[in-house]
Amino acid sequence: MQSSLVSTYTRILPKLSVITAGALLLASCGSYDSEKGNGAGSSPASGGGSCELPEMRTWVNNNMNDYYLFSDQVPNVNLNDYADIETLITDLRVQPFDRFSYIGDAQQSAAFFDEGKLFGFGWRLARTSETDVQFKLINPGSPIAQHDVRRGDFLRAINGVTLDVITSEQVDEFFGTGDEITSPTLTIQRGANAPFNVTVTKTTFNLQTVLKTDVIQQGNQRVGYLHFLSFLETSNAELDSAIDELASQNINELVLDLRYNGGGRISVAGKLAAQIGGNIVRDEIFARFQYNTKYAANNVNYVHPTQTNALNLSRVFVLATEETCSASEMVINGLRPFVDVITVGGTSCGKPYGTNGDERCGKVMQALRVSFVNSAGVGDYYEGISADCPANDNLNDTLGTPTEALFSSALEYIRTGSCNAIAYRAKPLAPTFDGLNPEMLEKQGLLK
Repeated sequence: MQSSLVSTYTRILPKLSVITAGALLLASCGSYDSEKGNGAGSSPASGGGSCELPEMRTWVNNNMNDYYLFSDQVPNVNLNDYADIETLITDLRVQPFDRFSYIGDAQQSAAFFDEGKLFGFGWRLARTSETDVQFKLINPGSPIAQHDVRRGDFLRAINGVTLDVITSEQVDEFFGTGDEITSPTLTIQRGANAPFNVTVTKTTFNLQTVLKTDVIQQGNQRVGYLHFLSFLETSNAELDSAIDELASQNINELVLDLRYNGGGRISVAGKLAAQIGGNIVRDEIFARFQYNTKYAANNVNYVHPTQTNALNLSRVFVLATEETCSASEMVINGLRPFVDVITVGGTSCGKPYGTNGDERCGKVMQALRVSFVNSAGVGDYYEGISADCPANDNLNDTLGTPTEALFSSALEYIRTGSCNAIAYRAKPLAPTFDGLNPEMLEKQGLLK
């Protein structure tokens, strides 16, 4: 589907200006960069001024009618009807394209993207049946990881309240809705074993973004595996180490696991794509940035940054789900004109857009500011990027093992040249979550 925002570019800007523009923008379900004066320029509503609710509501409304990507379609609302600006921006979002613009805490945003720090418990949940909620990811080094809770374990109750009767108000009380420290007691069951209780205290921890690297020998193929969780400033060093390790083992295939990667810095996405493609993508366009008509003069091309440690692969397999979002989708879309990208799993979240935080009074406004297409002009995947090889994410499988459902499907393709013939359960798009708010991730899937 070709976006009406897509235009034809006939020139590539000097590399310096291209890279500078690209490095200052971000793409994720919640993203922030402290550097200003970029992209669509400074909004007339940005900067200082009163922090009283009427002025803050005006600030939000003015921004949404200025640099917001769909500013010409923003609905008219009565600002006096809103008791908070978080609800206001939600109601100003233009559907069906925007499920993502939001307002968050500026300090938490900066800590996350600049320092890789999260305040939370460190789990992700998924409802796998009408009665079952399972842990699908445990962040290494997080509070929950200290209690030997594993992917696939069942969450049965919180503070003694079983999940069949728990209310959203109770979940907010037990987990917290902001920066308050809470210590809920979880009742957990592993398989058919007896349930056990753990008490977990919410705290700040360092998010590890490269979760695993490995090399699988399959016939005469050396298949690298890289599980990558988020595109943060701290990810640069982690990616360098991971790519160096894979390159030293002379891999000729790569399985890139982005199934739970909600996005982050575009500069890191460009780095990863260039590390995969190497000489194949050198000096080629990674993405074209396109603003609304008011700021079309700022449209720019972002070239794959040159990387000395690159794999130079002509093909990559990407494991994806409905939580594969934004910067992750940029890697898929940006590589496809030059590298054979085969997606395995489910349809991605559908966010071909980026933001750049606008700060005021301790809040950061993340309104969609730019759309992305690749060098071939392909974008507008707001309904998600569909899987070339559909496969189900089985939470009972250990991530990163050759027998895990998505990874084994990629290995089968490498071995046979075709996808597994399996029954695939199509899933709706996941609820929009704020990638800077651990509670939203930790509650996702909990309530019916």
